[in-house]
Amino acid sequence: MSVLRKVFYSDGGNRIARVVAAPFKKIIPVSLQFPVSGTIRVKIAGAASLRLTVNPTCYLGKVLFWKGVAGFESGMHRVFKDLVTRTETFLDIGANIGFYSLLAYRYNPQIRIISFEPLPAAFKYLILNRAQNGAGTIDAHPLALSNESKSATFFFSLNPKFLFVQDQLTSTGSLDRTQADRTRFLKQISIEQMSLDRFCEEIPLEGIDLIKLDTEATEHLVLDGAASTIQKHRPIILCEVLPGRIENEIQSRVEAMDYLAFNITDLGLKQITDLSHETGSTNDHLFCPREKLDTIQHLISKD
Repeated sequence: MSVLRKVFYSDGGNRIARVVAAPFKKIIPVSLQFPVSGTIRVKIAGAASLRLTVNPTCYLGKVLFWKGVAGFESGMHRVFKDLVTRTETFLDIGANIGFYSLLAYRYNPQIRIISFEPLPAAFKYLILNRAQNGAGTIDAHPLALSNESKSATFFFSLNPKFLFVQDQLTSTGSLDRTQADRTRFLKQISIEQMSLDRFCEEIPLEGIDLIKLDTEATEHLVLDGAASTIQKHRPIILCEVLPGRIENEIQSRVEAMDYLAFNITDLGLKQITDLSHETGSTNDHLFCPREKLDTIQHLISKD
């Protein structure tokens, strides 16, 4: 079985399987939708597309192949597309293999994009995907943003079905051990972490309009380390808020910054005053400076 699995998930073997399965995507049950290995083309808007190289440990690659962009954070995608076209500088904090950085490049080629990804395997694929999309202007850094600038321990779990894959593209790698510990194959490595305020002292940034923040339960620490930068630039922040983890910690930071909070839904933005998850709510949120409310008014759901 392990030999067959290796053949099936080799780039060549998986490409053949994808070609065979492609005409039947809509009728193949979820239980038979296999992970993806190799390079896939993802349609994003009209004739525009991205080329993404992934391996079978990448959940994003599987979703994009079988369901397209409509199947992955669809509400987030629509809001992001609207905002990024009006953005001067975009920070992708927790970039993984670079999906949102590449979307930003496609939707606004003139934008300045700064990407941060501490997991070496994901950073390797970020650089690869940057190159094959001709997005050389994406400025990528192998850093974990947090509230301190020092070496730190980063945790990630191996996918037990694909232990033979060297580059593990987990989406739950984190400075938070609890969040990263999803299988019995937990690994840890030493990485460099830095506060955004310190980063901006070393590399001054102007016109920071938009931040995407997804660091697997350490978002409150990133906000702590970005206090001066946020106060100066007042960017809109797209933030994942995991249920049952640090809702209260993030909410206290949002209120202290005088930001308004919205849940991102398929129907648009829904303003909320409590980040505790309600049944049916998504993990995707938007935090907007109170003084910029007019700039997102058209995105707020009327329902």
